[in-house]
Amino acid sequence: MIVVVARLVIKPGTAPLLLEAARRCVAETRNEPGCLSYDLFASVTDPDNLTFVERWEDREALSAHARSQHVAEWRAAGADYIIERQIDIVHPSAIESHTV
Repeated sequence: MIVVVARLVIKPGTAPLLLEAARRCVAETRNEPGCLSYDLFASVTDPDNLTFVERWEDREALSAHARSQHVAEWRAAGADYIIERQIDIVHPSAIESHTV
């Protein structure tokens, strides 16, 4: 199993502009082969911090997810609002960290 934690910092006050695109992405992703869980959380102390927490059967499923149409649509919807993205991919034997 692979766990992904993707932290996003968005422009102040823009969360409502991203919610519908996020809902679509979450709903589509949950139906993908290899997706064990996929959730988006908003900080209760800072609404400009969002966190995706994902669990995947394997790297192949995660890679297919990254190439999916709904992820491309989510990225396009967030392009003007996301300031920072930190992605940690936790494998059984290692952690990959990416700042995008």
